[in-house]
Amino acid sequence: MKTEELPLITVITVVFNDVKHIEETMLSVVNQTYPNIEYIIIDGGSTDGTVGIIKKYADRIAYWVSEPDKGIYDAMNKGVCRATGEWCSFINAGDVFVHENIVQSIFESGRCDYDVIYGDTIHIFTSGRFLHKAEDVKVLKRRMPFCHQSCFVKSLLLKQYGFDCQYKVAADYDLFYRLYKQHAYFLKINKVIAVFDGVEGVSSSHPELLFQEYFRINGKKKFGFVLKTKIHLFFKKIIGFLPSKIQIQLFQTYKILFTNYKKVD
Repeated sequence: MKTEELPLITVITVVFNDVKHIEETMLSVVNQTYPNIEYIIIDGGSTDGTVGIIKKYADRIAYWVSEPDKGIYDAMNKGVCRATGEWCSFINAGDVFVHENIVQSIFESGRCDYDVIYGDTIHIFTSGRFLHKAEDVKVLKRRMPFCHQSCFVKSLLLKQYGFDCQYKVAADYDLFYRLYKQHAYFLKINKVIAVFDGVEGVSSSHPELLFQEYFRINGKKKFGFVLKTKIHLFFKKIIGFLPSKIQIQLFQTYKILFTNYKKVD
C-alpha cells in the first residue's frame, strides 16, 4: 500500500526535565518502520539539557515547542491541538514503543472503522518487567482497562473532548470513560504496544489520589472501592516514615500481587 493511502498517525511526546530518558523515547518513535508518522514534542520549559536532545532530532520532528504548561494533561492537550493525523498516540518521556514495527503492524492494512485501538503494555517496576494485559472495554465503568501509552485514538474525538485538567492523575481515565459513555467504538488487539516506566509514574506515588479521582469520574462509590481507598490511605500512613522510593516499591508489589500483571523476561 502506498504511503499516501495509509492513515497519518500523530505521535505526541510530553516531557519536562527528563534528559535521562527523552532520547530513548524519541528514537523509539522516529525509528518506526511505518512511513506515515507525524511526530510532535511538547516540552514544559526544560532546563536540564532535554531541549538540546530535541534539537538534535529536529529534522525528524513535525513540530516541537518548549514553554511552561499547567501539567502533563495540559501539555497533551497542546499536542492534540497541533495534530493533523487521523490518529493520535501518546508516548511520553520514559515510555517507548515495544519495537520498531509495532505501528506498521497495526495500521499496514489501511483504514480502521474504530475510534480507539488499544492493546497490552509492559510495565517497568523496580522488581522487573511485567506484562499488563488489556481488559474488556466494559471495565471502563470502574477503572482503566489499558494504559494510554498503548492506545491510538481518533484525533477528531481528542480535539472534541480533550483531557480535563482538573484531574491530576486520572484525566486519561476520564477521557476514555466519556468516550465509552458516548458509545465510541473500541478495538482491543492482542499485541503489546508500549513499554511504560511504572517506577516514576504519578499514580504509583499517589494511588489514593487515583482512586479518589476515579470516584469523582464514575460515581461508583461502592463498598469495595471505598474500602480499597481506605486501605491505601491507612497503608500510606503506616509506611509514611519510609523513604518515598521504598513506599513506591511497596505499592508496586501490591499491584503485582493483586492485579493482572505477569513477569516477563
